[in-house]
Amino acid sequence: MKKLLAILLVLVFAFSVVACGGESAGTSDDKSADFGNNSVDEPSEDESSADVSDDTSADTSDEGNDAPALEMISQFITWKNAFYNGGIVGTTAYDLTSLFLHKLNASVEAGENGVFTRAYGTSIKDEGQDYAEFAVVVFEYNHALFGYVKTSFAAVGSANAETAIPEDGFVAVIHSDNEGQISAIEALSEETVFFPKGFAVNTELDATINSAATAPVLDGNVTEEEYGAAIWDLNPDSKLACYGQFEAGNYNATAKVYLTYDAEKLYCGIIVKTPDHFCDLAADNAVGMWEKTCIQFNICSVDPRGDYMMEGKWDQDGGVHDAANSNILRQMGVAVNNDGESLKTPFFCINQIDNMETFNVRNNETQTTVYEFAVPWSDIGLEGETFVAEAGTVFGFSISVNSGTATRKFQTITLRDGGGIIGTNDWTKIPAITLGE
Repeated sequence: MKKLLAILLVLVFAFSVVACGGESAGTSDDKSADFGNNSVDEPSEDESSADVSDDTSADTSDEGNDAPALEMISQFITWKNAFYNGGIVGTTAYDLTSLFLHKLNASVEAGENGVFTRAYGTSIKDEGQDYAEFAVVVFEYNHALFGYVKTSFAAVGSANAETAIPEDGFVAVIHSDNEGQISAIEALSEETVFFPKGFAVNTELDATINSAATAPVLDGNVTEEEYGAAIWDLNPDSKLACYGQFEAGNYNATAKVYLTYDAEKLYCGIIVKTPDHFCDLAADNAVGMWEKTCIQFNICSVDPRGDYMMEGKWDQDGGVHDAANSNILRQMGVAVNNDGESLKTPFFCINQIDNMETFNVRNNETQTTVYEFAVPWSDIGLEGETFVAEAGTVFGFSISVNSGTATRKFQTITLRDGGGIIGTNDWTKIPAITLGE
């Protein structure tokens, strides 16, 4: 227990989990927090310290013991008030609803906790490791609950060293020092949803897009001739879409997402089918569209699961603002208001530079909304460095389809595991997009 407390004290300020952009765990019952943080300030000294990749050591040894301190990584697993069920997360490092990790897809040592995904292999087998001092828990994605649930639990001393890693899930190995977390996880029901933070489990949303022979015209008419085939077909039957914020069984929205590019811009077309449409905003207050009917999207100039993010830069809601403050990531929104006017707004970005073009149109008779936007590559990336849009380049892109009405907020389609938008701004959940020929 002394080891657990030492680790938690080091990390307690690093993981302030929130429901939407500006909402803190301490105000999780208030959905009115301003998500539109369109001018991200430089992090304060306290916020900067939240980047646990800079100093993640914790003294887990007793006084006089020469055992080395364990190095924490910024990834962890959380449960309690899953983010996609109402847009609220109540987890903090003060309670027993988080398991912090030392290793991801790598051998664990005494005192360490680790996670294994299919990126590691088909089982947790590790030469010389019998996991005798670890509890081993298998988690699999449950499409009915739109999250990961416990499907197998092996107490300390009973683990199978060849436990299979599920095709759509992960395995956690928890050292016996973590008695509280082990007991809590064992006691939780099979319908408790767990959420992995700081690492991607399912990467099937990753895609390759082709360049446009001719730049798409932003006119509200999205065709395969302009964009190519849709990269994502988001519907209730798709395991890549999360409908956790909808009334169970009443999944009344679908979306098809198209993406193409040229040397100057990224082009996106989205066709949404839903009877719900409400956006009573104008250009001067468009930043509030996140709680109306709109599209939110992330565009990231680096591979969201590459070295930059894995060094601890993924956790916007935990106070690690490096990606947004350096313009590596921009979170933006587009909408069409009740008067038919196309709107746009930045949420997270380093400055007000916004050369995005957009044209959006709603047809109430067909219950269809079409969104089109084009983002110049020059709007993203480190100052002085030009994003090179050529075949083989990998960047990050994700969306959420918000369909709030005059009386209801957060009935939103998200990509699997949140897509790095709704519920938690975890940039590792952004799909990786490769530029094709």
